[in-house]
Amino acid sequence: MGTIGENIAKMRKRTSLTQEELAEKMNVSGQAVSKWENDVSYPDVETLGRLAKLFGCTMDELINGIADAPQVKSAEPEKVDKRILVISVNDHTEADKVNLRFPVSLVKRAFMSDSLESLVGDNADPVKMVMGMINEGVTGEIFNIESSDADFIIKVVDYEG
Repeated sequence: MGTIGENIAKMRKRTSLTQEELAEKMNVSGQAVSKWENDVSYPDVETLGRLAKLFGCTMDELINGIADAPQVKSAEPEKVDKRILVISVNDHTEADKVNLRFPVSLVKRAFMSDSLESLVGDNADPVKMVMGMINEGVTGEIFNIESSDADFIIKVVDYEG
């Protein structure tokens, strides 16, 4: 599963944050984040708790790693519709990092009206697969392509706020 530093780096990248952005959110230096990720030093327990909250995981998952498989939290339609579909694209340049957040209820409506399917054309099968997973109540990372050129991640998260 990895070291604490590897887990912090992986989760930081999944949330499309740079080391400097994470440092700013945690009120520490960029050098501190670099030391954490390289296992030179570790965050204290209070900071681990804040990191876990920021990354949407437990402290245990932060220390021991997160299983890569998505999880089914609830298949109740009213709860599914209160989730957010997050699409992150990062081509590893600061200028071209994109994070899109869509209410699942809006995505489902677009898909049901065939608006979304007509937009994706030949890519309808993967979209149907993702929609099926969302309807079943799957949360977490559904789709992840990481390469040296770009990262593309689709995940479903609980709505906060």
